[in-house]
Amino acid sequence: MKLSNLHKIRLNDKGSILVTLIITMVVLAALGAAMVSLTSTSMFGQVGANSSARAYFLAESGYRYAESRYLSASDRDTELENLHNAAAFTLLNNAGQFDLKIYPYYFKIIERPAIGTKTLKTKVPGGFPPGVIIGKPGWLKIGPKSTSIYRYDDVSVSGVNVTFTMKENINSYFPVGLDVLYAAESEMLQTVTKGGDFQAHDRTSGLPLRNGTIMINNHLYSYKENDVTNRKLIGIEDPSDPNMPDFSVADREMIVLQKFVKLHSTGIFGQEPVEGAASREVVYHVPLPSTAEERKEFKETFADLTNWKTSTLDNFALDMGRSALRVTGTDSLGGTLTGSLIKFEPSATNIDLAAAHLYGDPNFLSYDAQVKVGFDPNPPPVGGFDPSPIPKYFAAGLSFRLDNDNNSYGLSFLRGDNTDTTILDNLDNNIVPVDKKTLIVLWQGTGSGNTRKWLAYKDLNNFFADNMEGSLSGWTTPAPLKGSTNLWHRTTYRSKSSTNSWYYGKELTRNYDTGVTNSATLVSPDIKLYPTSSSVKLSYWTWIKTEPGGGVLYDQKHVEISTNGGVNWSGLEQVLIEDTFGVWQQRFIDLSAYKGLTIKIRFRFDSYDNALNYYEGWYIDDAKISAGDTSYPIFPINEATLMVRVKEVASVTFSNGGPVAIENLDTVVGQTSGARGVVAGTPIISSGSWPGNTAAGTLTMKNTTGTFVNEPIQVIGSSATATASGYRVRDNYIKAYIGDTSGYGTANNSPLDFNKRSILRGNVYWPPDEVADWSATNDYFTLVQWDVINSGLGQNVVKLIDSIDEPNAVIRSNTLTSPTSSPLLQPELGLHTFGKGSTNVYFDDFAVQADVGASSNNGFIRTIQE
Repeated sequence: MKLSNLHKIRLNDKGSILVTLIITMVVLAALGAAMVSLTSTSMFGQVGANSSARAYFLAESGYRYAESRYLSASDRDTELENLHNAAAFTLLNNAGQFDLKIYPYYFKIIERPAIGTKTLKTKVPGGFPPGVIIGKPGWLKIGPKSTSIYRYDDVSVSGVNVTFTMKENINSYFPVGLDVLYAAESEMLQTVTKGGDFQAHDRTSGLPLRNGTIMINNHLYSYKENDVTNRKLIGIEDPSDPNMPDFSVADREMIVLQKFVKLHSTGIFGQEPVEGAASREVVYHVPLPSTAEERKEFKETFADLTNWKTSTLDNFALDMGRSALRVTGTDSLGGTLTGSLIKFEPSATNIDLAAAHLYGDPNFLSYDAQVKVGFDPNPPPVGGFDPSPIPKYFAAGLSFRLDNDNNSYGLSFLRGDNTDTTILDNLDNNIVPVDKKTLIVLWQGTGSGNTRKWLAYKDLNNFFADNMEGSLSGWTTPAPLKGSTNLWHRTTYRSKSSTNSWYYGKELTRNYDTGVTNSATLVSPDIKLYPTSSSVKLSYWTWIKTEPGGGVLYDQKHVEISTNGGVNWSGLEQVLIEDTFGVWQQRFIDLSAYKGLTIKIRFRFDSYDNALNYYEGWYIDDAKISAGDTSYPIFPINEATLMVRVKEVASVTFSNGGPVAIENLDTVVGQTSGARGVVAGTPIISSGSWPGNTAAGTLTMKNTTGTFVNEPIQVIGSSATATASGYRVRDNYIKAYIGDTSGYGTANNSPLDFNKRSILRGNVYWPPDEVADWSATNDYFTLVQWDVINSGLGQNVVKLIDSIDEPNAVIRSNTLTSPTSSPLLQPELGLHTFGKGSTNVYFDDFAVQADVGASSNNGFIRTIQE
C-alpha cells in the first residue's frame, strides 16, 4: 500500500490505537503521571511535558508505530520502503507529527541474473544508509541456504540500487525478491569470550556501527560496536544465553550479518516559528527479527534433576559417583508388565521445543536426541548377565513423541526371551522380535493400556544382514563374465521372506536361456568384520532349479569372497544342489578366517555352455553375516550412545527427476494442482539419476500449501522437474545411530560401516545432516541399517523408505505426530527401561538439538537509541 503525503492517524485505525496507547505508556513511565485521557492534546497538557519532551515522545511513538506496521505486514520489506518514503505522520487533532526514515543493511534482488553472467542487481528496501561504504572485494550470502555464500569483486551504488560484480559466473537460480546479506571471513583461528572481540579478515564497513547481529557457526550472536578501522567487532554476546561459553572460530570461517535497519524517527511538536514548537530526532539501531535458521543444543550432565519432571522420579536417582542417572525401580507404565520412565522438562534449558515446533511451519517438530546407556553389575539381576555387566534381560533407551498419557515411540537396546515361561525377562512380548539376541529395537506404545509393538530391529550380532527388501543395499550386478546380459535382478516372483529376492534368470520366460553361454555375478557391498572372539558365519537362503546330472560341470553356482575390494576372488563353496524341489534351503559358510578384514561376497552363476538352459534358475534371499557362538553382541553396548533423528515433514514421491537435481530449500510447484512446498533436506533417491532424468524417490517438504496430485512438478526458476506420484501430509522420518566408547578401525566418510571415532563419557557429538557431509573428522556414529521391519502393521505405522545413500535406514511412521497447532504442551522426550535388568541401567550425556528461528517475531529485538 502506497502511503499518501499526509497521514491523519485516527482512533479507528489499528496502528493509531497502538501509537496512542504507546504515547500514554511512555509518558507515564517517564514522568510518573496519573492516568490521562487517550486524547493526545489533553494528555500532554496534563503531564506538563515541555515541547522538547513532547517531540521526543512523538519520535518514540514513530519507532513503535514502525515496529507495529512491520510486524503485521504481509510483505515486510515493502512496508519498510513505504514507511521510508512517506511524508510525516500526523496524530489526531494535529497533536503532533513524526517523520520516519528507514536505512536497511541488507539487499533484495531486483532483477533475475542470467545464468553464466556475473552481474547481480539489488536494492535496499528503504534508503541507502548514509555514510556507509561497502568494501570491495567482499562476500554475500544469497538466499536461505547456509552454504550459499559467494564472493564479489566490485560494487556500485546508485541511490537505493546496489549492483555487485561477482567473482565467478552465476550458475544458480536467484529469483527477484531473494534476500542478500553481507558476509565476511574471520581473520584467524580465535577464541571468542563473552563481551570480547571478534577479528574479521575482511572490511567491516558494510556492517552496522553498533548493535548488529551475526551468524557464526550456525549460531546467532550480537556485538556492541564495529571498529571499522581495525576490522573488529567489539562486545560479542549470545542473546539467548547470558552465560555464553567461550567458543572457537576457525580461520576464514564465514560470519553473516543478519537483517538490520537504522531507523531515524523525528518527533515534531507545533509549527515553527510558533513559540513552543520543537522537533527531536532519535536514531534507533534495530536488529530485525531474523528469518535465519539456528540450531540450538542442550546437554545434560545429571548434576541435578532440574530438567526432568518430578512426577516420574520415583524410580530414578542421581548416581553421584558416576554423575549419572540411575534407575532404582520399576512401576506400571501401562501394558502388561512394568518399567520406568522419566520425562524431559525443557522449560529451564536453552532449547525451546515449543519454539522449534512453532518454527517448523506448519507446526512440524524435528530434532535429534541421544543418550549413553550404561550398566552396573550390582546388584546382580534376576536371570544373571550375558556377559557382565550386561543383564540377560533388559530394554533401555530414548522415548520420543512422548505425550502426557505416556504414548510414545521408543528406541532401545534390548534383549528378551518370549520362550521363557518363568517371565524372567519382564518385557512385553510384542517389543521382543527375536529371542535371546541383543538388539536395537524401534517400537511404539499407544492406545488403551499403552499397548507396545516393535516396528523394526537391528541384530547387534550381525556384521551384515539383508532381507532383500527396500533398497538394493549396496548389491551390484557388474558386466557379465560371459554373454551380453547380467541376468541377476530383484524379483517378486519368489521369496523366502516378505516380497523380494535376487534371481538369476529372465523374468518373462523364467529361464536363463539366452542362446549363448552366460555367466554373471551378484556382488555385495564392503562388509567390515570385527575381530570378535566368536566364530563368524555367512548364511543365506536359496531356491534352485538347474540342469540335472551336471555335477560340478554344468550350470555352476559359486559363492566367492574378496578381501581387496573385488580385485581378486577366492572360492568359498560351489553349490552342487541342482534342484531344491520347490522349497527354500538355508546354507551356512564359515568366515572365521576373515575376522578383522573388509570383505565382499559374490554369487556367481555360469551356464558352462548354451545347452539345456531352459530351467528356472537360482534365487538368493535373506543373506546375513553374524557372530555364531555367543549371544553377546559384536557391537560394544556398555556406555554406548544411542541416538534418534526424527524429522516431521510432508512428502511427495516422485519419478522422472532431472536433468538438474532438486535441492534442499528449493520451492516446488505442482503444475496441475498449483500446490507448493519447500524441500526440507536432500531428496531421498531410491533409483536413477538426475542427469538422466530418471531420479526417483521422496521429497520431504515443509511450508506446504495445497495438495499435490499425480502431476508434473517444477522447481521455481529452475529446469529441475519430476513427476509426482503421491503426497502425504504429515509423517515422521526416523533414523537411528549408534556410537561407542572404543571406536573401531579408521574413521572415514561412510556412515554405514563400523569404522568410527570413539565417544567417551562426558562428550557429545552429532552426525552430519547429510551423507555427503560425512567425513573422517565427524565420523562418530554408525547409521543403523534395520534387519527387519514389522510390515504386518501397515505402511502408516512403519515403512522402510528406499534410499541409495542410506539403505535400509530410513523409516516412515505417522502413528504419533506432534500437535498440529501450537503451543506444544507434551513432554516429547524421555528415558525408559523395561525388564528384570532395569535397575542395573544408568543414563548419562543426554542431549537434544533442534532448529529454531534465530529470534522471535514479537518485536524489534535489542534496540538501542541515540
